Amino acid sequence: MRSTPLRLGAAAALALLALAGCGDDSGPAPGRGTDRRRGTGPTTMAPAPTPTDPTADERFGVRPLNLPPGEAPTPEPATPEAPEATPEPARDLEAELRGLAGDASGCFEGGLGELPEVVRIDLTASVSTHGVVTRASASGSGVPAAARACLGQRIEGGRFRAPVPDAPRTIRAQVVLQRQPRPVDPSAPRPP
Repeated sequence: MRSTPLRLGAAAALALLALAGCGDDSGPAPGRGTDRRRGTGPTTMAPAPTPTDPTADERFGVRPLNLPPGEAPTPEPATPEAPEATPEPARDLEAELRGLAGDASGCFEGGLGELPEVVRIDLTASVSTHGVVTRASASGSGVPAAARACLGQRIEGGRFRAPVPDAPRTIRAQVVLQRQPRPVDPSAPRPP
């Protein structure tokens, strides 16, 4: 039965702590927070006057040094300055299309050896507003079908930077490949 006084002492200590922690339940002091008993809601305070406040001298009995007595300063009208609109440079969608195609010479399996010295490849891409390429093709005189298919797949796998102006639209560009002359072997006999 020794545990009973210990329990009573612990219970009394907890009760005292609970009473001390609860404090006054009457609510916040008037003028602070919401006064639910009166239904007045939160109170607001007037903003502190600034040096350009025309009523500063009335509130504090102080006047600016450069004004005669009885005159209040006139605040300068606040005019928000609009940032200068810098025109966005014209977007080069043809360059973006050529970028999607990448190095066109990589699509020629055997290199450009059998092709004319200059090869012109026309690229076409249909693009949505969000920059998605919905259809692409490559064409050119003497360009092998495998190279045309390779370039078309590269373009279809790419995406233009969104938003694309005036889309959906078709964008066309041209890639020019120039065959480099074959290096001359210095040990080869020269023609007469």
